[in-house]
Amino acid sequence: MIKKSSTGQRRSGENKNLPCKDCGQIVYNVDSNAVSTICWRCVNKQLNPNSLIASDLDPEAWKDLVKRKIFKLNGRSENTTAEGEL
Repeated sequence: MIKKSSTGQRRSGENKNLPCKDCGQIVYNVDSNAVSTICWRCVNKQLNPNSLIASDLDPEAWKDLVKRKIFKLNGRSENTTAEGEL
């Protein structure tokens, strides 16, 4: 069965799920003709090795990041009540 995508390309078959060739996490809705794939996180790390993905941080690391970066940029001290509410 041949389908036509919204971009006008012809595709055959259904989408499938493949593991990322770098990290091994499952990438969903890959074209049925693909034999390997790379997830968006690994692409992001390849483009910028110093990048930080917020969803990969645990809650404590996220709080520390917010304290170090955001409050430092706004000039707040560590003793403000707004920071204690995080």
